[in-house]
Amino acid sequence: DAQSERQTSIYSPPFYSSPNGYKMRARLYFNGDGNARRTHMSLFFVLIRSLNDPILKFPFNYKVTFCLYDQTSAQRHIIDSFRPDIKSSSFQRPQSDMNIASGIPKFLPLEVIQQEGNPYIRDDTMFIKIMVDFEDLHKTLLSYALSLNPGLPMHIQQAMIKQEAERRSQLRSDELITFDNIPGAGRFQQSLPNGYSGFQWVNANYMNISYNEQVNGWSGYSAALSSGQYVGLNKDGQMLSMIINAARSFTLKSMIVASAWNDNLILEITGKRGGSVFKSKRLTLQLQPQWIEFNWPDLEIVNFSSYGGEPNSDVKGKGTQFAFDNLCVEFSK
Repeated sequence: DAQSERQTSIYSPPFYSSPNGYKMRARLYFNGDGNARRTHMSLFFVLIRSLNDPILKFPFNYKVTFCLYDQTSAQRHIIDSFRPDIKSSSFQRPQSDMNIASGIPKFLPLEVIQQEGNPYIRDDTMFIKIMVDFEDLHKTLLSYALSLNPGLPMHIQQAMIKQEAERRSQLRSDELITFDNIPGAGRFQQSLPNGYSGFQWVNANYMNISYNEQVNGWSGYSAALSSGQYVGLNKDGQMLSMIINAARSFTLKSMIVASAWNDNLILEITGKRGGSVFKSKRLTLQLQPQWIEFNWPDLEIVNFSSYGGEPNSDVKGKGTQFAFDNLCVEFSK
């Protein structure tokens, strides 16, 4: 029906953010809307007029996150977020039954869900979660929050998120590589200095995100930023390596990563010790942050190789660069 345009969109049932909260629903265009028509699935958020509105804050200005669930054990969910434009009528107090829908026109390339055996549709059913972030949840916790069993009561999920946030806050700062303490770092992209955070770096640069946005606009570099103003990236799309400097080893624990320019960028990560591959992982990256947990112990070298993908039409550049931040490691004693 969507392809023939007999029915271009469907609405979810209305739901509330809390018993006395905002009333809302989702609107889904399977075959895309506007400039995303016939190329992407479009997903939008709609505020609905309710009896609670007189006591609520408007304009609505809370971050909204959509999650399309991967229904296999791989759990490669599609996650994207947007922050409301508070000047838009979509986020003012509703004066009619519903406000105009607003959200993410290019939520997912149609080719992903048109592939036979894709993990997002099973038995003609897909599951989409909408999360309204009232507490300004740090993006490093977003993937964790959306990986929780959706069948758990909401207060249990919130307690688990809080516990995870406390656990991560206990990480020693010298184990968290943020690229924000590089001596003499300025506006321009430069090579990571050898010895930074105890590693020799190969084909590794750092970037000032504020300056890059002024010059090139928003990109996946901005999406990867988790703290401060700087991220790491692979120079010119080449294989990036981090090599322990001293005669010891380290544990690669976790990182935040995003594709800079290309949708569906492939990133292969290998951990080596004694000259042999010890661990490996293959990821498909989008222009949105992913928190990746490794816990690979006793490493001497980690290589990051990226390739493939298709240029995202919403950004200026193209290529196989990726960006990463809050790289967490633990050195052997």
